Amino acid sequence: MRTLVALTVLMLALAGAVWWKTAGAGAGDGGEPAPVTDPGMGRLTMGIDGNAARMRDGAPPAVGGQPQDAGLGGGESAGPEQAGGAQGGGDQTTPPRPEPQPQPAPQPEAVPQPLRHVVKSGETMYRIVLNAYGTAPPELVRAVAAANGIDDPSTIDEGQSLTLPDVAGFPAPSAG
Repeated sequence: MRTLVALTVLMLALAGAVWWKTAGAGAGDGGEPAPVTDPGMGRLTMGIDGNAARMRDGAPPAVGGQPQDAGLGGGESAGPEQAGGAQGGGDQTTPPRPEPQPQPAPQPEAVPQPLRHVVKSGETMYRIVLNAYGTAPPELVRAVAAANGIDDPSTIDEGQSLTLPDVAGFPAPSAG
């Protein structure tokens, strides 16, 4: 029960503070009303742009905190305060949107060129694979031979150019 009373008192205090802020300090208490320097002061929008709410309701958007048609009767022209000029202060709640920038065309990824090896005199497929990959199990030797269209890994010729591909499950080849 005490909690309910405390929450009620808190809600009443909050409602009074909101009323005091929106109605203006001193207004209605016999004193001079507080001067209003910003027409949007004390206005609670809860994240809603005032112009968006006005336009949704069919009213023209406000300029400088005032509706566009306010105070313009019989052919009068709007002064700087009414038109949202330099002295007008203004109820600008949404920043201007930046112009969309064109996205640069994606650059094609550089496709790594497969490592190449030219067979020297006396080299074997096993020795080439061992030097390039750091290991030479039979399945890796067969995979390199197959990538080069070689049926028998023991039949390579001096001066022949071999491609050393990346083989899944084995380290990448290096020139060494």
